[in-house]
Amino acid sequence: MKEQKYNYFSELGIRLKYEGFQTQIQEDNMLAVMRADKRLCVVDENAGIRFRPEELAEGEEELVRGRVKDAAVTTKEYLKLMETAPTMSTGNEIDHYKMLADFNGVVLAGHDSGFGVQFVTWNWDQDRKGVHWGHYYGRNYEGAKQDFATRSGLMPEFRVLSPEQMTEVYRCIHETLESDYPITDNRRKILESAASQIEQSVYDLKDRVNQSNLGEMELGGDHHVQGMGMIQQF
Repeated sequence: MKEQKYNYFSELGIRLKYEGFQTQIQEDNMLAVMRADKRLCVVDENAGIRFRPEELAEGEEELVRGRVKDAAVTTKEYLKLMETAPTMSTGNEIDHYKMLADFNGVVLAGHDSGFGVQFVTWNWDQDRKGVHWGHYYGRNYEGAKQDFATRSGLMPEFRVLSPEQMTEVYRCIHETLESDYPITDNRRKILESAASQIEQSVYDLKDRVNQSNLGEMELGGDHHVQGMGMIQQF
């Protein structure tokens, strides 16, 4: 079967558009990424990111290293799968989907909607001639992939933390690191490593932390914040 080719820059442009960025394909076969019409970086065909830190304002380098980089790598990953994956063969209306993964009676599938690749997980019928219980994720490949992992049993659900849970863990880590409570160097290194992993896992972590802080400030007022001495804006 002939492999279908997808335009990486077009797909990445769609993904970044919904995250608040603008993009433009350049003559040197690079994708320029802008925010509020200011150029932040360029992306090459291998998901490599190029930028000049000295030209970026506060917080913009974090966007490039986080949201843009994650989008570039993730898009590259699922387009590679889409190009080589077999099409569904159930004999019904879902046969325009590509079967990206199949394990333990669960399938992860995607299809090109014309507005970006859309993802879904299903349970196979017993005869594998149909599917049921679809979980539809739109363009959220990461969410669909995680759902497939837990739904199929590849990853026990209790081992997966939600972005909300990771945000609160991150806050607790920093409250410990920034307190006067004595901790060993080994524990400090472990906590710092865990915080770094969370930063790479939750692209909008700063916004989530700020929102969590604001919620507690509204709940307890300034007296609560000062008394705790632990609520920080990271």
